[in-house]
Amino acid sequence: MSAFFFLILAGAAWMGLRGDLGLFPFVVGVLIGFGVWRLFGFESRRPFSIARAMGLVFLGASVFIVFVLELVLANLRQLRIVLAPRIAVRPYWLRFRTELETPAMRALLGLMIVMTPGTAAYDEVEIEEGIWILGIHALHAEDDVDAHNAIDRIRKRLESRLRRMETL
Repeated sequence: MSAFFFLILAGAAWMGLRGDLGLFPFVVGVLIGFGVWRLFGFESRRPFSIARAMGLVFLGASVFIVFVLELVLANLRQLRIVLAPRIAVRPYWLRFRTELETPAMRALLGLMIVMTPGTAAYDEVEIEEGIWILGIHALHAEDDVDAHNAIDRIRKRLESRLRRMETL
């Protein structure tokens, strides 16, 4: 993570913790973030640039919008299951091979899966050097084809955007 985004995140987090959306709490949070950055000796993977920052902001916004859309659709699917005259769920355990390289992006993908109704990420295993598998539990999948469609949906809608953020 670049120092710029770390400091912006620290400022926003401090404003959230304080419950005050003013300039002063943001500046205090940035100063605290700068102290933490220096204290722990973090290093940026890449130098800061305005073009990269704008690209990350737009990609982050697209991830947020797609995730909110996925939340709405997952809630509607779960509502259909729950309101059915006879609840017939078929739980399914999935193994999702992720191409995300950084632990932060894998954790973010896992968090998005956990927060989506009807799914839970339960495991992260490195099967080979740099190859990670996420274990996912789905509340309902008709068959193997339906399960693979769910994996493809996660890969296309969420993981691909996170991968672009990771490589930017």
